[in-house]
Amino acid sequence: MSGSDGGPVAAIFGGLGNAVTAVTDPLGDLIISAFSSLPGAWGGITLIIVGIGLILAVISFIGKLLKVVMVGRAKKVLHNAIGRGPISGITSGTLITVMVQSSTTTTALVVPLAGSGTFSLKQVYPFTLGANVGTTLTALIAAFAFSGPESYFAMQAAMVHVLYNVFALLVIFGLPFLRWIPLWGAATLAKLGAENKLWVAGWVLGVFLVLPATLIVLTVLL
Repeated sequence: MSGSDGGPVAAIFGGLGNAVTAVTDPLGDLIISAFSSLPGAWGGITLIIVGIGLILAVISFIGKLLKVVMVGRAKKVLHNAIGRGPISGITSGTLITVMVQSSTTTTALVVPLAGSGTFSLKQVYPFTLGANVGTTLTALIAAFAFSGPESYFAMQAAMVHVLYNVFALLVIFGLPFLRWIPLWGAATLAKLGAENKLWVAGWVLGVFLVLPATLIVLTVLL
C-alpha cells in the first residue's frame, strides 16, 4: 500500500494521501507557526493541547450534526439495522463510524436507545464492535498524509490498528464461549455503578491507567 514498489494500490493510497495533505497542511502550518516562538518543549506541548482540543471540538460538532440527521427515515434505518441481527449490527456500526470518524459519537447514538429499552444490550453489542472496526479508518487516513520512507511505517502502524480490531471482533464475537463475557461484564459494572459511582471511577482508572502502567513497568524490568 505504500512505497514505490506498491504498484496501483500504492498509487491510489498515495493520491489519497496527497489529497489529505493538501486539505490539512495549510491550517496545520498556520497553527505550528503561531506557537513556533515558544521556548523549548513548550511549543510541542501547546500543539498537543491544541490538537486534542480541536479533536474534541470536531467530535462534538459531528455529534450535533448527527442528532439533526438521525431523525425520520434515517433514524428508522438505524433502528432496523441494529435490530435485524449481529451481522447487520456490526456492518451498520462500522459504516456509520467510517462516516463520522468517531466511535465515541457512534456509540453515543445507541446509548439512549439502550437506556430507554428500545434495544437490548445483546442487540447493541454487535453495533459497538462494528464501531471499533470503523474507527480504524482514522488511522488509515492519517497514514495517507505521509510520503517517502515514512509512508511505509505509517501504513504499518495503521494496519496494526485495523487488524487488531478486526481480529478482536472475530475472536471475541466469533467464539461462543467468549461472546458472553463483555455482556456479563457490562451488566455487572452497570449494576455496581448505579449503586456507587466509585466502581465506575475505579474501573476507568484501573483499566486505562493502572493496568497499562503496570504492564509497561513489567516490560521494562523483565
